[in-house]
Amino acid sequence: MSKYIFYVGNTGFPFGHAQVERQRLISRGLLNMNCVVTVLNTYGVHKEGSHSEVFSGDTYEGIRFIYSSGTPYRSESFGKRNLLKVKGTFKAIKVLYSHKRKKQLDAVLITCNSIFTVLFYGIIGRSLGVQVIIDVVEYRGATKIPKSFFKKADHYLYDRWYHLFVTKTICISDFLISIAQKNKIKRPVTKIPSIVDYSTFDSIQAASKPSPFFLYCGSTHYFEIILFIIECYEKLNDTAISLCLVLHGDSKRITAVKEMLQQSDKADAFTVMNGLPYNELVALYKSAYALLIPLRNTFQDIARFPHKVGEYCAAGRPIISTNIGEVGKFFTDMDTALLAADYDEKHFQEKMEILWRDKQLADSVGKKSYALGKNNFDYIQLGKKIYGFIFDSE
Repeated sequence: MSKYIFYVGNTGFPFGHAQVERQRLISRGLLNMNCVVTVLNTYGVHKEGSHSEVFSGDTYEGIRFIYSSGTPYRSESFGKRNLLKVKGTFKAIKVLYSHKRKKQLDAVLITCNSIFTVLFYGIIGRSLGVQVIIDVVEYRGATKIPKSFFKKADHYLYDRWYHLFVTKTICISDFLISIAQKNKIKRPVTKIPSIVDYSTFDSIQAASKPSPFFLYCGSTHYFEIILFIIECYEKLNDTAISLCLVLHGDSKRITAVKEMLQQSDKADAFTVMNGLPYNELVALYKSAYALLIPLRNTFQDIARFPHKVGEYCAAGRPIISTNIGEVGKFFTDMDTALLAADYDEKHFQEKMEILWRDKQLADSVGKKSYALGKNNFDYIQLGKKIYGFIFDSE
């Protein structure tokens, strides 16, 4: 008998970056366990007319989705935009109550950034007598993004009080599990790390590139890390390998990176890309000599598990990172990855040098990284784990 799950809290499905991608793959993992998954978006965030082929229907990769505001698109009018948010919020309540009456609601799975969203769906789920599970992927108060006083307060409350409104907790890292277990009101908790669709990566061929290159892919939110990688690369003695940066986020910052690199003595060795279709990005991963993702010794990086780590594993190329947080718990230096002891330019650059000088080591580490990810991050295996956590322990 099928179980019915409503995935709520985020908006924009099925298009977006890491949070939507995680939502999509967890949903597919649950579909594989004979669940009926519906993603409930309260309002639209997409540009008018975009993705029209997908939004003309109500399913994506077998996952049902609803925009309770009535449209997936973001209005240019401030007044209309906020009226649609109000409409979407009230309609979301109606949708959940209606499906419960039809016996088509067994659990509410929350992914969000706000304590008020947790409170909203927590109260609804409890009133309907269904399980309310939250997927916690960050220590919100530690994110280094400019915030208003209201946003800071929201994140402070989220980090400390989300557990009051849910029945079970999924965490992306041991750090977040340790925080959850300190709460006076205990909830069942499990860890679901980075989650990846290996079948997609296996079906895509590596891009044809004329020369070897290191690759970093990430958001301009992590501008400090982008600069760190550039500095490490510029310290390399060998210019036979280039550096490719695939960036998304603030267009002004991407332009700033390009202008800065034009002034470098190694300007010809840099490539900056953005806006790549996903298939092209995967092909680029698979053609890289090595994939870079340094983590800092901060609460933010210790608490999270970058989605890119799982994707890098699936690409089958060696990863260079730092022995910090979840990466240090899953990977072994010089075996399944190359791990600098800490977030230090000299140490990270040395790992780049070691790997560049030893192609046999690079190929070996890439193969072992692929196998590690297949065993720990593939969505099919993790779907089984999530299903068991939600329903086998009711």
